[in-house]
Amino acid sequence: MRTLAFSAAVFLCCIAQSTFAQGTAGEEATAEPRFIVDMPTAGVLSRLHHSVGVYAFPDGGVMMEWSIAPFNDFNVGISYGGSGVIGAGIPDWQPWPGLHARYRILSETLDFPAIAVGFSSQGRGAHLDELDKFETQSPGLFAVASKSFEFLGRLDLHGGVNYAFEGASGDRSPNIYLGLEKSIGSIFSAAIEYNATFMENLGQTMRHRGLLNASVRCSIGKGFTLEFQARDLLTNFNNADHISRSLALEYIEAL
Repeated sequence: MRTLAFSAAVFLCCIAQSTFAQGTAGEEATAEPRFIVDMPTAGVLSRLHHSVGVYAFPDGGVMMEWSIAPFNDFNVGISYGGSGVIGAGIPDWQPWPGLHARYRILSETLDFPAIAVGFSSQGRGAHLDELDKFETQSPGLFAVASKSFEFLGRLDLHGGVNYAFEGASGDRSPNIYLGLEKSIGSIFSAAIEYNATFMENLGQTMRHRGLLNASVRCSIGKGFTLEFQARDLLTNFNNADHISRSLALEYIEAL
């Protein structure tokens, strides 16, 4: 099943190569990526555009997200998901919808990065009811800077700070994250992200701090971007002896 899904993704990307697809990936991207892998960039939707996304994760998990840009440099959205949505049995839904808002306070110039501030309560993976948090905690409040360079195409660098409100109050701590994204031809991009996970209480979900994720994105049609994620490359989650794989699909269009 996993091999079939991956083969289908490759097939769609091959079709896109010949149909001049435009999404958030590659040198000919028409929209800004708003996440490195999990963590936010300073990218925003263009005014009066909206996005619909679906994210599939292990154990039959599915999360859907909708965002809209009612004004220049301001996005707001909502998301919801759960584990066991695909497959047999009763789905385990997250207890509340995720809420999102971001505002880009400074646009990128030749000398300065773009800077955005915002809030997101949507974590990644299953919601752990007994710990009152997601497997990968939400960004919470965040501030991030992003800068693009011309280097064999496009190279984007990102750095941010965040503070999540999940779990016990005594475990909460400011956190930092870093990432980069590199275009590969006209429709592909690859990204890597390091989340320091300072807010994690070791032993609950992680045996060591640090979450390293990577992804490959492909613009597969006008407004469509398909993403394959390889998560926890350092295998720092409890009982992890291999990386985790996820798929995401996003569609962006003008209202």
